[in-house]
Amino acid sequence: MTLLMIPGVSADQKEFLNSGRPEQVRIRLTTSTSEEKVTKVWDLDDQAGQQTVGIGVDDVEKVELSVLSSNGTEDGARVAIAEVEFLTRG
Repeated sequence: MTLLMIPGVSADQKEFLNSGRPEQVRIRLTTSTSEEKVTKVWDLDDQAGQQTVGIGVDDVEKVELSVLSSNGTEDGARVAIAEVEFLTRG
């Protein structure tokens, strides 16, 4: 499985930098048999646009995404994720 993410409110760099955005996320995957659980910590680049991480697990039934740390939230801004996409071999 591959996960694509656009962190922040926009792929536009100026809008991106003016918003809260994830710095590090935890991805927890559970397979359909519920026997295999995989956890991966992903350090995102602090730049606008799509970012990709390969996870290498098939037959995923459940995904839990948690923001562990963020940028741009010093003034109380909320963390934004514009898009998350999951790609599997098919």
